[in-house]
Amino acid sequence: MAKRKLTIEQMKKNFTTWVRSLPLITTGMSVVFVLGQLLIGYLKGKPVFTVEFLIFSIGFVIFGIALGFTLKYFYSKIGDVWIDDSKD
Repeated sequence: MAKRKLTIEQMKKNFTTWVRSLPLITTGMSVVFVLGQLLIGYLKGKPVFTVEFLIFSIGFVIFGIALGFTLKYFYSKIGDVWIDDSKD
């Protein structure tokens, strides 16, 4: 439970910190997924170091990186709503 309200500045800082870490988060998730697929294939006794798996792995990690930067771009655009030019 929150004991006190967040100020606008604290919300801005939390949001921008989260947005800046998006590429790292999505890249990490894609790497963990690929390693999980590698482990599952190894435990099932299937050949895991194949050309197809290498292409899939590289493509999926590149997809994770691209997704992270795309989300960062769009969330940064959404984050512009924090800029309040009006003087109350």
